[in-house]
Amino acid sequence: MTVRLKTVLALPALLLINILAGCNQDTPSGEQSAVPVIAASLESAAPGSVDSGTYSGTVKPHRQVDLAFRVSGYVKDLLNVRDASGDTRTVQAGDSVPSGVVLARLDSKDYQAQADVSAAQSVGSALNVDQAKSRVIQASAARLQASYTVTEAKSALSGALAEHDQAIALQNQAAAAKDNAQTQLNLAQTTYQSVNTLFQSGSATKPQYDDAKAALDSARNGLQAALQAQNGAQAKAAEANAQIKAAKAHILEAQAGVQSAKAAVSAGEAAQLAAESQEDQARAAQTAQSIPLAETAITAPFSGVVLTRRVEIGSLAAPGVPVFVLADTSKYDIIFGLPESKAAQLHVGAPLPIMVGNHGPFSGIVTEIAPTADVKTGVFDVQVTVSGDNSPIKIGMSATLNLKGSSSGSGTLTAPLSSLVPSKDHPNGFAVLVVSSENGQTVVHIHDVDVKQSIGDNVVVRGLSKGTLVVSSTPGLLFDGEPVTVEDQPLKADNGLR
Repeated sequence: MTVRLKTVLALPALLLINILAGCNQDTPSGEQSAVPVIAASLESAAPGSVDSGTYSGTVKPHRQVDLAFRVSGYVKDLLNVRDASGDTRTVQAGDSVPSGVVLARLDSKDYQAQADVSAAQSVGSALNVDQAKSRVIQASAARLQASYTVTEAKSALSGALAEHDQAIALQNQAAAAKDNAQTQLNLAQTTYQSVNTLFQSGSATKPQYDDAKAALDSARNGLQAALQAQNGAQAKAAEANAQIKAAKAHILEAQAGVQSAKAAVSAGEAAQLAAESQEDQARAAQTAQSIPLAETAITAPFSGVVLTRRVEIGSLAAPGVPVFVLADTSKYDIIFGLPESKAAQLHVGAPLPIMVGNHGPFSGIVTEIAPTADVKTGVFDVQVTVSGDNSPIKIGMSATLNLKGSSSGSGTLTAPLSSLVPSKDHPNGFAVLVVSSENGQTVVHIHDVDVKQSIGDNVVVRGLSKGTLVVSSTPGLLFDGEPVTVEDQPLKADNGLR
């Protein structure tokens, strides 16, 4: 139903109330004055004015893309194909090409040179990263070795401290032994002097004298040995002190080495980060340079038919200017303009038989229905998709869709749009007031009709016969059974009611 017909739904509420109230009233008793009305006779629609149910459209590819270079350059190569005779020629309009095939290629020497430079820079930056990593490893090993050296120096210090303690203990023992030897010597000297005096006076015997002298010599030797032991202990203590100093100095040196190695590791890690950043930049530059190189070739994004080729070998191609137009012919789309009554009966996925030229029918599938009607034509665009596999369908061919159940116009009746009133039994339906003769009076009765479409100021209706008179002037102000006078209209005997 068209937009024009929809306006009938907006009849003033007062008219709706009047007609419904009138239809429920009994005819007033007594004579009533007849209401003058204008009536119209239901007539056949003019040939061709009513929707015939056959719609036409043009075959279009399911997908169509313009292919262009993203960089500029001179065309170096075009795809070669074999024609029907087996000869090789460059691709042209009408040729089928597979997905991924290179259709055209630009001279890429300049882009290749730039890509090579970027690749070399990327390799150099990667080498710098490896060298920085090597220095970090070496510095880490040096730091570990310095830590081991500190541990060894501390261990040596512990040993030197232990030896120093032993030397002090020996030194104390030697001092005590020397003191004891000195005491023994003093006693031996006193004893010897006494025995020697007695021996000289003849009061002591020779053996006694010899024993005293031997004891004196032994005490002297003991004291000498004690002194030597004390000197040795002191020397060991001095040596232990020297070892302690050396171990402490070694510890300080090793700790300085650790700090130096840590600084070298930090510097190496910073250098590694810088080198890795440069490597990332070089790789990004390499990628950026590889893109223009890759864009020197145009490949088919899908299998299809070349519709247009706009370049020759040696042509200068500009970025973004289409050089090929490629169509996907695995499927074809056909747009049909349908009235609301037909479009409302369809849904996406519905199968429809399609004729293309003299071929078919082909099995089509509704793939899209426009949500709104065209503001100029009032029709809805319905897209039907058919398979292109092994079919004689070509782009640009005319297609037809025949929706069954449509009338051709012959025998189709029209009534004035102004004759419609709301149905009292069907909330969304319509009715007309039919003029008829009853008990010698001309009266009107409400009669439901099936409204199909609008044609100018008329509508196609079903449910009445040709020639039936219906009120065309303010029918909403009349009630069912009300007497009327038809102005300038002869009343037919056959009221046409079914």
